[in-house]
Amino acid sequence: MKNKILYITLIGLIFSCNVLDQEPISDITGDNFFQNEGQVFAAVSGAYDIFQANTFGRDFFASASASSDESTTAPSGGNNNRANAHQVNADHGPARDLWREGYQGILRVNDIIENVPSVNDQALDLDNLREKYIAEAKFIRGFLFYRLSIWYGEIPIITKTTKSTDPDVIFVSRDPLPDVYAQVISDLEAAAEDLPETYSSELFTRGRATKGTAQAVLAKVYLRRAYSDFSEPNDFQQAADYAKLVMDSDVYELVPNAEYASIWTVGQQLTSESIWELLTETVEVNRGDDLYREFERQENGARARARILPSPKLLDMLNENPNDVRLTMIGDMDPDENFGFEKYTTKFNINGGIDMPNQIYLRLADIILVRALALNELGQTDDAIDLVNDIRDRAGIPDVSAATKEEAFDLIMNERLMELNFEGKRWYDLSMIPDNNYEFARTEFEDTGDTRSQMDESEVYQLRWPINNRELDLNTNLVQNPGYL
Repeated sequence: MKNKILYITLIGLIFSCNVLDQEPISDITGDNFFQNEGQVFAAVSGAYDIFQANTFGRDFFASASASSDESTTAPSGGNNNRANAHQVNADHGPARDLWREGYQGILRVNDIIENVPSVNDQALDLDNLREKYIAEAKFIRGFLFYRLSIWYGEIPIITKTTKSTDPDVIFVSRDPLPDVYAQVISDLEAAAEDLPETYSSELFTRGRATKGTAQAVLAKVYLRRAYSDFSEPNDFQQAADYAKLVMDSDVYELVPNAEYASIWTVGQQLTSESIWELLTETVEVNRGDDLYREFERQENGARARARILPSPKLLDMLNENPNDVRLTMIGDMDPDENFGFEKYTTKFNINGGIDMPNQIYLRLADIILVRALALNELGQTDDAIDLVNDIRDRAGIPDVSAATKEEAFDLIMNERLMELNFEGKRWYDLSMIPDNNYEFARTEFEDTGDTRSQMDESEVYQLRWPINNRELDLNTNLVQNPGYL
């Protein structure tokens, strides 16, 4: 049985069909769709399906983990091993698929943004539904542009649909990163204006875009731009301010220490800490999901691979405090069945690999530490460390202190690694700071405990993925990233 996003189940109620065998609703074009509010709801709900695609699920989490210092990789995973050893090339399958499916998602929401304003249905004018649906589409577009820019750097900004076959129209070029970030911020700020703070159900409040979701991503976008060579003067302040809006909201709160595992436990998710999690059906993982099997210990079934595993560096950091609640998300496995490895992350392997938890895209702990980084850069180091200690207090471990901004930066980054491991965050943190030829990333890779992961100056180009050769052959206006043949 193919895993499908829960939103498609909701759409199926409209069309009375077997939802697990259907193509996404947003494949239907504006010519024969977008006639009423029900169809708009279906199209917007279907747009979220891109995040359930094997590529986006796998590469937002698996490839990001394999490429970072939080993990080591088993010999059975070719793509993961290349990413772990900084040997990705221009024929790398995940790099091809992430680009392709990212733009498929962008084209879906462009269709929504163009068509919804002209739908003649009074139901859309009740409770600002029309504006809310457009805001959801803009959030998805901004989020996709942002994530694609992290992986590839300069990307084409496509905000219109077209049926043209004219090469001058369809063969797009890559746009400068300042323009990409301007588009991302424009989309997300427009979305934040019209999205609701909550929906009538926790399912939607945690599973669809809300005002807090857009604000959380804006905090991360402004922080990343602040560290770039095209930063603007108020970027760190904007990052801190947007993070605080999320932290001050009544919608979000850190779960207590005793309930930490509930964030990833089927039947207990949609917690107060969750800002956005991808809603999935609870079906047996081993039937074919490309994400979960990358992290599963092989005892969990025939399709389990145990390919992406905690690095010695991460394990050493967590084991410094044996009472750290985050150690409860590191499980034991039989080394004889798992290439000699003894530990794996249980954030994707709940109930022995039988149940599929929702994927956590954003949670409050991440945003608290985003604000800590921003405040530290603004000279408010004591306040930044207080936020770090809020996270450590929840983890049940001693507080830390910092005498300098540089010391505080290291402490915050270490806390992000321990708190957010295997959540698709670490590789983005490593690639966020290009100063001095990515010295931060190269230093962090030095002590992974896995010599394959060490990165010298000649390999920093791998902190951006290549445009796949197939895309370059199809579109001669695209230019490859430096370093790739």
